[in-house]
Amino acid sequence: MPTLSWIGKEKVINHHRDVPFKILEHKYGFRADKGESEEPVNSG
Repeated sequence: MPTLSWIGKEKVINHHRDVPFKILEHKYGFRADKGESEEPVNSG
């Protein structure tokens, strides 16, 4: 099976380990009829 290789491939493959992340917390919701609100909209 053919494989692709290029200069910097290892960096691209491991990029997800270098990017910081944090868990998002619900702060507000948006409804078309009410606009922005602080109550949850149960959108998942």
